[in-house]
Amino acid sequence: MFKETIYKTLALGDRFNVAFPDKRIPNGYIDKTKTRIGITYTCFHDDRDSISIIPSVPIIEDALLNYPYLKLFEVKKKVTPEMIAEYLESDVQYKRIVTTPESFGKIISAAISIGKLQRLYETFFLYLDEAHCYASEAFRDDILIPFDYEHDYVYKFENMAMGTATSFQFSDPRIKNLSRYKMIYKEKFGKITIVNNYNPQAVMHQMLTNPDLFPGNVHIFFNSVTMIGQVIKVADISNVNIYCRDDERNMANLQDTSVFFKDRPREGEFQKFNFYSCRYNEGWDLKDDSTATIILLTDVRVPNSLIGIPFKGYQAV
Repeated sequence: MFKETIYKTLALGDRFNVAFPDKRIPNGYIDKTKTRIGITYTCFHDDRDSISIIPSVPIIEDALLNYPYLKLFEVKKKVTPEMIAEYLESDVQYKRIVTTPESFGKIISAAISIGKLQRLYETFFLYLDEAHCYASEAFRDDILIPFDYEHDYVYKFENMAMGTATSFQFSDPRIKNLSRYKMIYKEKFGKITIVNNYNPQAVMHQMLTNPDLFPGNVHIFFNSVTMIGQVIKVADISNVNIYCRDDERNMANLQDTSVFFKDRPREGEFQKFNFYSCRYNEGWDLKDDSTATIILLTDVRVPNSLIGIPFKGYQAV
């Protein structure tokens, strides 16, 4: 069992700072219940040295785009431990590092190389965003590096928190022993309509060829780049965007529909129909008006489209 839970009652429009007026993430396990309430924003803007471990690349991309004034230090593929060590020794007042779990080890290596590992543990706040991903995305090579069983990096930080809107009941007793916070809301989040059909793609075709069914833009989460291309081609539509990872394989799978590819979602650039791969199921702000419709499409005949509703599904809608 977790420690006794501290509940924070919020209204739907409230942000993280309503629950924590000091605008500082407390140590512990934070169950947000609702996505995008501003916990990563709070971490980035706090006046202290911090490391944010973020499993979702779009969150990092959004942060770099939206907060250039913070000069976040992104640890990515081409960033070496030597470059990180130089940053750690710089005179930057508040060092703000963002990394994926897979690259976290380079930060540890950098701190060791300059003899400042213990200082890292003592003075940096460590925040693990989208904490459920360490269970729901365990298939990712090296995602568990922060939880290295030999060195226990995560638990050596004096100030550390985990946050998620889709809480996972971890078995690790050290997580269970963290202080636990849970946001609860006065209002319902909204209404979901479930369409159960033996041929989901036929249902999607009906929707794509009858755009007047929807008053605003339509955002469709379907984790199959190949099938996204096929349903667009069969429907013979052009008022569409496709958002997925920009790589050679995806472009080949999209074939002729690759002309509809966009490198990232941007407010004001949406088409009537907008398709997203699983890359965009969580961790970014979809900014559209109240007439927009969100569709989560799964098909038992397309195995990789079958995402877990309590985690990726909940995050998407």
